[in-house]
Amino acid sequence: MGSYTIREMARKFDMQPSTLRYYEDQGLLTDVGRDDAGRRVYDDEHIGRLEDCLLQACGYEYRRAQAVLRL
Repeated sequence: MGSYTIREMARKFDMQPSTLRYYEDQGLLTDVGRDDAGRRVYDDEHIGRLEDCLLQACGYEYRRAQAVLRL
């Protein structure tokens, strides 16, 4: 299982770290861990959840999105 900083996540999804913090505040990303210094730590589950949220925001239903991703 991977471990990602907020900067790595933001870069992966081409968004600002503040957007990830906003998603966390809104409850879209839950159970975000913290390291010993208090920095956010994301994992592969968060990547999957964020991908799902972004696809839904684009109007894709989950089943349709799975079919599209298989093409």
